[in-house]
Amino acid sequence: MTKRDSLCTGAGIKIIENGKVIQSSVDGTYSISIDPGTYTLEVSYVSYLAKRIGGILVEEGKTTPLSIAMQPANEMLKQVVVQGSYKKESIAGLYAQQKNAASLTDGISAEQIAKTPDNNVGAVLKRISGVTTLDNKYVVVRGLTERYNQAMIDGIVVPNTDMNRRNFSFDLIPNELVASVVVNKTATPDVSSEFVGGQVIVNTLSIPDQNFLTLSVGSGGNTQTTGKDFLTAGGRANKDYFAFDDGRREKPVGLVSWSFANRQDDPRIEHTDETGYKTGYSGAIEQSKKFDNKSFAIYKNQAIPNQNYRFTLGRVYEINEQKGLKIGFTGGLTYRNTQQSNEFESARSFGALIDGFKSPDTLGRGTGYIFNTTIGAVLNGGIQGEKFKLNLRNLYTKTLNEDFYQTILLEDSQQSLFQTNLVDPVFSSINQHKIEGEHLIGSNGFKLSWSGAYTHLNQAHKDLRSFKYLQMKNTLGKFYQQPNVMAVDDLKDNYSGDYRLWSAVNQDDLNWSLNLSQPFNFLNEKSLLKTGYTGWYKERNQDVTIAKIYGKSRNAEPVGAPDYIDKYEDLLTPERVGYGLNQAYYWLDIGNGDISKANSKYHAGYLMLDQLLTKKLRLVYGVRAENFNLQNKQEAEIRKREQEEQKFPDKIYQGMVPEQTGEKNWYFLPSVNAIYSLTSKMNFRGAYSQTIIRPDFRETQVYGFPDPLLQAFIIGGNIKSTRVQNIDLRYEFYPNPDEIISISAFHKKLDKPVELVNETPHATQTTLTYKNQHSAINYGFEMEWRKSLGIIAEELKNFSLYGNAAVIWSEIKTFQKIENPDFNPDKPKDAPRYIDVIQSLKRPLIGQSPYIINAGLAYQSKYFGTNVSFNRSGFRSYIVSTPSATEFQRPRSLLDLQLSGRILKQKAEIKLNISNILNAADEYYTNANSWSETSDSLEPFKKLKGTDRYEPELGDLLRYRVKYGRSYNLSFTYNF
Repeated sequence: MTKRDSLCTGAGIKIIENGKVIQSSVDGTYSISIDPGTYTLEVSYVSYLAKRIGGILVEEGKTTPLSIAMQPANEMLKQVVVQGSYKKESIAGLYAQQKNAASLTDGISAEQIAKTPDNNVGAVLKRISGVTTLDNKYVVVRGLTERYNQAMIDGIVVPNTDMNRRNFSFDLIPNELVASVVVNKTATPDVSSEFVGGQVIVNTLSIPDQNFLTLSVGSGGNTQTTGKDFLTAGGRANKDYFAFDDGRREKPVGLVSWSFANRQDDPRIEHTDETGYKTGYSGAIEQSKKFDNKSFAIYKNQAIPNQNYRFTLGRVYEINEQKGLKIGFTGGLTYRNTQQSNEFESARSFGALIDGFKSPDTLGRGTGYIFNTTIGAVLNGGIQGEKFKLNLRNLYTKTLNEDFYQTILLEDSQQSLFQTNLVDPVFSSINQHKIEGEHLIGSNGFKLSWSGAYTHLNQAHKDLRSFKYLQMKNTLGKFYQQPNVMAVDDLKDNYSGDYRLWSAVNQDDLNWSLNLSQPFNFLNEKSLLKTGYTGWYKERNQDVTIAKIYGKSRNAEPVGAPDYIDKYEDLLTPERVGYGLNQAYYWLDIGNGDISKANSKYHAGYLMLDQLLTKKLRLVYGVRAENFNLQNKQEAEIRKREQEEQKFPDKIYQGMVPEQTGEKNWYFLPSVNAIYSLTSKMNFRGAYSQTIIRPDFRETQVYGFPDPLLQAFIIGGNIKSTRVQNIDLRYEFYPNPDEIISISAFHKKLDKPVELVNETPHATQTTLTYKNQHSAINYGFEMEWRKSLGIIAEELKNFSLYGNAAVIWSEIKTFQKIENPDFNPDKPKDAPRYIDVIQSLKRPLIGQSPYIINAGLAYQSKYFGTNVSFNRSGFRSYIVSTPSATEFQRPRSLLDLQLSGRILKQKAEIKLNISNILNAADEYYTNANSWSETSDSLEPFKKLKGTDRYEPELGDLLRYRVKYGRSYNLSFTYNF
């Protein structure tokens, strides 16, 4: 039961027909067990008009939901009893939940989710106004991706599920375990302020409304994958299908890393110079024999169909119905395995001004083989009574995602054909446990709530392998098995060699909160004073071990170039590993070990007032004070400096990489939300808030990690917080419970936004760096609609048209790195070698599309449902660099179809999902010939022609193209 701004705790509820009386719980919920029949309910609550609702039909074995909206009383109407019907009251209750949010909020409830054919939160998110998803799992709000949105489960910020980016895979969460999904688009003082686009909060069930048991099984495939060749490097083990490793990807134990002496070639020669610096390792060859050579073998199998299973269970037990005391739990297990082949063409190995797509001899072609297993479990339980509520929430997910990319391409630097192979098995697991309580103290509405949570994240790259084979002579380009073995001589040319990598991230988060609220009267209207405190402590450690494949130098005795003709699985067998002609071994660089040890501390307090100033005007305002301290100790850089100081004690170290990154500050973040109720179905909202996006552990880690999709290494730096000023206006109209029509305008000003930038576009190896820019603005208009077509004709009442569209403008002021005229190489600590200056160049914020369109047509009857959805976004920057090298993603249209049918007395449901029906290619391009460089360091680029759109007639060049194929899935769900 709801009133204007909160829940009715302790309301009296009476069944007129039998006189049964209970009270609502601390969270406003209630439950009554009665025999099947038609009843009348009467509800009373202090200072509110009593309400009587008739025509409530209770069916055997079913729960009858009824949300009730209460109306304030005045002196003249204290004895009035408001009359209503079950149908009308359900509508009013839903209106109250949608319209009475303090912030500009969109969302979807469990009842609405149950009417959709979706089976996980990732798919459901697309049905929320202003929200789109990438791959049905990553969220995009108002066109802003990744860094500028915040993902939370049960009020706890979740760790990233991607090693290199800020994002969370929402498809890990099954629908049956969800009470609601809420997207905050404006901030209030009582919630975390770390978002710009939106804050996506998934609330899981603790005590269900009724007992349930659901089983679901599904299978599907892809038109360019299922039943076709599917390659793996190292083979596929049974445990891979359960997201566990069978041990073959583990690195050997007891590994020793070492450094080469100047002009040293034989790794077995140990030497200690006069400074105590050690080089070489006598056991290098024997150690190399520990590595599994079979991990390089490439196996060809047939891709099997995708499969997914789900089991969910909920139980509730009434202890004292009259006092509303009950206990219950919900639990669930999910399993999903998918195999996907993505066919791609790439010119990224060539310079930014070279048209790699012009000739079939220069274009790189390949396939990405993506194997994924995801296992998830949730177990939540709770007990609640009239004046208290306690919940325990537990979430566990475990995934194996193994990407294997094989490409045939012409290397620009070598002018020869290569077969490149990159396999990256990533094992991830998340454990989250939260306990929370809510207590009503005294008789004046004073409420206390608290929580404590622990989250553990483990992500491990187990035996990432990057290796190449040159084309064998006289084989007409069909055989590639000459391995790319590096020698010491090759270091002079910065030659990129083959390697194996192991790295693990372990992160532990502690979160806690305490909130107090007290209602009071102001200007004869109800008001609410709320205050609270939130804190966290997080630790994250990461290590790395790289084993590079080396061979004898061509200049070492016996002098001569090696002639490798065997693949690595043969060349690196234990009996053939060695230092000699046509032999190879593993060099473990002395830089191996811990690369970062980081922690962050956060403390926030807030004060908030929620006041109804007039009958129609509500104001929610206050301030949030946040203290943040992040320290990221760069262990790899510290170790490097120690080695350099030992090796060259008289030399001044001039490295630019910091030993420690992070940030420490206080911020005071005010916010105000004004809601004016034009009618009972219409609101006009205005909001101002300050929010802040803080750097995370990955963004402040300077060590580079590979990104297979971008074919690049990603590094962080000394990133600073992005402070944002937000202004929002919105008109909203709720014609019916499941319908909305709204128009919004927003303006956001970002100070020190962060982008992923390629500052060396002409380098052989692409390196992307997280970097603060000067400032940016983001503004636009948004329209959202969800409307039944029954307004046209009664026969169309089961059809609904929904969607959202946005037109967005953004502009960013960027920094350009130039030589510092005050730099003195003899005193490098006095002034930096390079400084940043503001460029006059104007462009959109990274990832920002100028328009977004989401639209769909849905039909839902008692036995059958269908949904057709369409999505299209405008072009957007994908890899930011100099203007001629900045890579854009072309617009791409997506069309999906869902069909569902209910059978077996509506206890079972069959669903068919078909996605990416148009199978449009995903293409990336540069405006390579639209810019010229100048000699002016403050204005280094000049626009010659064209726009940022793809205009091949003006010389724009394609850089990458990938096709994903059409996917389909058939599932069967049964509710016991």
